[in-house]
Amino acid sequence: MKSNWTWSTTLEQLNENTPLSIEITIERDERLKKLNHLIMVPGHAIWIGNDVDKIENDDEWILQDMQKGGSVKTFLKHLKEGVERMKVDEKSLLVFSGGATRPSPSPPLSESLSYYLLASSLNLIPTTSSHPPILPLSARTTTEEYALDSYQNLLFSISRFHEITTNYPERITVVGYGMKSFRFVNLHRATIGFPLDKFDYVGIDDSGDVRKHYEGEWKFGFLPFLKDPTGCHDPLILKKINRNPWIKYHGYHVSCPELRGLLEWCPPDEDFELGGLGGLDGLDGLNGFGGLGGVDGAGGSGRWHGKDGKLGLKDDEMGIIKENKINVRVYPGGLPWKQSSEGGISGTTWGREKD
Repeated sequence: MKSNWTWSTTLEQLNENTPLSIEITIERDERLKKLNHLIMVPGHAIWIGNDVDKIENDDEWILQDMQKGGSVKTFLKHLKEGVERMKVDEKSLLVFSGGATRPSPSPPLSESLSYYLLASSLNLIPTTSSHPPILPLSARTTTEEYALDSYQNLLFSISRFHEITTNYPERITVVGYGMKSFRFVNLHRATIGFPLDKFDYVGIDDSGDVRKHYEGEWKFGFLPFLKDPTGCHDPLILKKINRNPWIKYHGYHVSCPELRGLLEWCPPDEDFELGGLGGLDGLDGLNGFGGLGGVDGAGGSGRWHGKDGKLGLKDDEMGIIKENKINVRVYPGGLPWKQSSEGGISGTTWGREKD
């Protein structure tokens, strides 16, 4: 049966997998299709202020208790660094990622939209371009408003990149906490099979002593995602539930049908024999995380690989990693990007990409 929507659609829209009732409302600037570099800034809080002179005040943000007293300055550094990275690459798209994670009395405002509004208020993303052939910064900045954890920050931002450009990114840069570099580079990136040599991480931490931050990341971030890479079991799924108080639904199954299998992938919750790999201990540094791909050269803060000589894993813990006794589980299905052999994972492409 011929759809009544077809009377005003283009051939390209007819060939899309998106329902025509949605696709007919979308008109892209052709220059967006030339973008190939995803720059993602994950959100960590919600800015509710309206005075840029007070943006560093905790009262202007919806914060968790542990974020009060200095983290806001770090959020601003992440935001500004993301914009600076976008400025130097005219083929990049900046995506602020993060859902409406805070319950009432917080408004149903997403972390990512609040970052966008803040960047706009600071005049960081002007709406005009001094070089007309190049898109203005505001046109190359968008939000991803559904992610509920760091894994979704990465996967959903890739999905959002596809919605904006109709392509999947050839390169990815993440700007976030240095303490999360090991999680992003060695777990999330590896889980979705994105090439290591096309993935950069820019780590910026809070000022002062952050040792407890790294110890907490190891215990409550890295190890749980190592056990449960997509966050679909306890305790990670409970975090997602608690971070979705406004009952939001994303549409990436429709807009990114190539990723449907990955979006639904929930591997078994496995108990790893971690041996001595219990956490961070002592003041001994380490010489790199080569066995899992590492963060050396990925733009991290340096603390994970011992450059400051203050944080690191014990020798027996490092040995477990280097000997590949911990296996990062990787999505077994086909994906739109090819995985680099550098990470030791053979890649696949969709059939239509081979034609």
